[in-house]
Amino acid sequence: MGRFWQSVIPSQQLSYPSLRGLVQRTSVVALLLLLAHSGITPGIAATPTEPDEFPPNPLELTTPDPLLPNPPRPLNAQEQQQLAIACDALNLEAQAKLQAGDRIGAFDLWNRELRLRRFLGLVPEIQALGRVGDIAWKETDTAQVRWITKRLDAILNQILPPPAPSTVTPTPTPTPTPTNPGKIPVTPSPQPPASGTTPNQSSSPQPPTMGNAQSAAIRSNSSPSSSAPVNSAQIRTNQSGSIRVNSSSSSNAPSGAVQSSSSQPSRSQAITVQSGSVQPNLAQAGTTATPTNQPPATTIPNRNIPVTSPTPTSSTTTPPLLNLDPATKIRVLEALGIAYQQVRLPQVAVRIYEQILADARQRRDEAKIESTLITLGQLHLSWFSYDPAATAFRELLDRSRARGDRPYEILYLNQLAYIHEQAKQPEAAIAYQQQLIALYQTVMQDPKPIPALQIRIGDNYYSMGRLDLAEQSYQAAYQLAQPLLQLAHASDSLQKLAALYLANNRLDAALRVYDFLIGVEQQAYNTYGVMAAYDKIGQIYISRKEYPQAILAFRRGLDLARQLKYREDYFTGQIQQAAQQGKAGQ
Repeated sequence: MGRFWQSVIPSQQLSYPSLRGLVQRTSVVALLLLLAHSGITPGIAATPTEPDEFPPNPLELTTPDPLLPNPPRPLNAQEQQQLAIACDALNLEAQAKLQAGDRIGAFDLWNRELRLRRFLGLVPEIQALGRVGDIAWKETDTAQVRWITKRLDAILNQILPPPAPSTVTPTPTPTPTPTNPGKIPVTPSPQPPASGTTPNQSSSPQPPTMGNAQSAAIRSNSSPSSSAPVNSAQIRTNQSGSIRVNSSSSSNAPSGAVQSSSSQPSRSQAITVQSGSVQPNLAQAGTTATPTNQPPATTIPNRNIPVTSPTPTSSTTTPPLLNLDPATKIRVLEALGIAYQQVRLPQVAVRIYEQILADARQRRDEAKIESTLITLGQLHLSWFSYDPAATAFRELLDRSRARGDRPYEILYLNQLAYIHEQAKQPEAAIAYQQQLIALYQTVMQDPKPIPALQIRIGDNYYSMGRLDLAEQSYQAAYQLAQPLLQLAHASDSLQKLAALYLANNRLDAALRVYDFLIGVEQQAYNTYGVMAAYDKIGQIYISRKEYPQAILAFRRGLDLARQLKYREDYFTGQIQQAAQQGKAGQ
C-alpha cells in the first residue's frame, strides 16, 4: 500500500494530515453515492399516506365481478336465478358479519350485493337498496345512507319527471340613498327569520330526530351563514326533488342540517345528478365529475331551502325517462316509496305516492285510491304532518260514507279524532268523537265504546278550559261504564272527576267521588287503587284540618299497605304527622 501511494504522490507531500483529509473526502463521496442509489433524501422524513377523506361511492364501482359474465352481456333466466341466490347468500353473510361486530366488512358485502342486484331488474334492486338503507340508518352510517339515497334518486329521476319549475320572481332589495355624499351606499343585509323558523318552513310540528344517519354531515362550499339547518319533516310534499351539495365527513352538523351550494333560487329547486344508468350494466355506472380539491358531489332530497342552479353541464342534465309499461311503472314507484321511507326521506315518498294516487284516479281504481290514501295519511302522521294527514283521512271518511261502509267509517272517525288531538286541536277532535257516539247509539246500537269516548271528550274539554263540559263528560262516562261493568273506565272517569274538583277547591264533591271510587276499586279487587283513594281522602282532611278523620283514612290505607307490603312507612309517617298537628291545634 505504501509503495502505491509513493508512486502516485511525491514523498515530500505524503504527510499524515494530508492523507487523513483525503480519506475523509473519499468517505463523503462514497456515502453520497450510497444515498443516491437507495432513494433516501438526507434531512427529509418520509410522510405517511393519509387516508382518503372522501372515499369513492362503492355503488358506482365498475370493477368486474366474478359472478357476472365477462365480457358483459344480458343474463338469461337461469343466470338471473343463480345470481339472485348468490345475492341472498351475500346478504346472509353480511348480516352475520354485522352481528359479529365487523361493520365495515358487512357493508362491503352489502355494497357488492347492491351492485349485483342491478342485473336483476329495478324492483329487486330498489328493494335491496331500501333494506340496506334501513340498516345503515340504524347503524348511523351517514356515508352509506348518502350513497344509497343517491342511487335511489338516480332511479327516480328516470321514472318521474322533475317537479315543475317555480314561476315566482324574487323581489330585488332596494338600495337606500346615501346620507353622506361621496360615500358608497350600503345595502342592508337580509334580516334572519323569526326565532325557531327557517325560510319556507312549514308551521306543522317538528318530526323526530332522525338519528345520526339522517343528520348526515353534508355541507356545501358556501359559508355556514348562507343557510340555516332545516328539519326533514318541515319539507313541503310538492318539493321532493333533489339538490346538489358537497358532502363532508364532519359529524358536527345538527340533525337534518343541509346547506346549499349557493344562495340563488334554482330553476326548479330540483337539480339532479345522474349517478349512472339504471340499466343492469355496471360498466355504465359512472361517477359525477367534481372540481379539483373539492369533495365529491352527492344527491339528496330537496329540503325546502333555496338552491342555486349551477352552470348547466353534462353532470346536471336530467336523464331521459325510461319507457315502462304502466303496471311496471307502478310497481317500481311502490318499491321506491317504501325505500325512501326506509332511508327516512318521507317528503320524497309523499311525492311518489301522490303520483301513484294520480294514476289510480285516472284509471278510476277505487281500491288503489283508498290504499294509497291510507299510506299517505299514515306517512304524514308518522312524521307529525297533521294537516295533510287529516286531509287524506277526511277523503277516506267521505268514501266510506258514500258506500255505506260503517266499520271503515268508524275507523276513519277515530283516526281523525286522534290526529286532531295530536295536533292540539281539541274542538275538531270533539266533533268527530261526538259523531262516533251518535253512530254507536243510533246505527250500531253498541254502547260499549261510548265510555272511553266520553272520557276523551272530557279530556279535550279540560284542555280547552271548559271545566263544566269536562265535568259532564266524566260523569256521563262513569254512569255508563258502571252498569256495563267497565270498571277500568269507571275508575278512570272518577279519578279525573275528583282531580277536577280538587283543582277547583270543591273538596266536598271530591270526597264524595273518592267514596264512589273506593267502591269501584273494591269491586275490581284493586287493593292498590283502594289504598290510593284512602290516601287522597286523608290529604283532603288534612287540608281542612280535620285531623281525626285524616288519621282514620290513613289507618285504613296502612292496613292495605301492610297487605301489599308497600308504602307502610309512608302511611305510618302520615298518621304520626296528623296526630302531632291535631295536638298542636288543640
